[in-house]
Amino acid sequence: MSRALRQRLFAAVFIPVISVASGFVVAGLAVVVTGSDPIAAFTALFQGAFTNPRAFPETLVAMIPYIFLGLAVALGFRAGLFNIGAEGQFYLGAIFGVLAGNSLHGLPGIVQIPLALAFGMLGGFIWAAVPGLLKARFGAHEVITTIMLNYIAFQLT
Repeated sequence: MSRALRQRLFAAVFIPVISVASGFVVAGLAVVVTGSDPIAAFTALFQGAFTNPRAFPETLVAMIPYIFLGLAVALGFRAGLFNIGAEGQFYLGAIFGVLAGNSLHGLPGIVQIPLALAFGMLGGFIWAAVPGLLKARFGAHEVITTIMLNYIAFQLT
């Protein structure tokens, strides 16, 4: 096995496994510090997520926004930008989507839902464009501007 292949295998398999394992270790330590049993906590976590037929779909529903936020941050990071404002952009997208959905209540669902989603995307885009424009025009650092815009977005919700 060549060295390059070993490095790619390590990056693709072992790093995620080590990350998940260290997450369990840190979470277990946090549970121990609170005076509880980490084995019981992890057992309850997995039983709650996988034993009830409705629990796993509900877990997926709760996970989807976080997955999309992670993808959005990763996309910006691949472009060399730090998008700390993903949560604020998510909130503004939700506000735009809800406002659009409520104001388009006379339309059939097949039209209303895609329009509400489109307006939600537009809201997130507008909120993300502000730090982008500030960086392009004035050289403002995107981390600082997105953190400040997060506080504004939190107050709008």
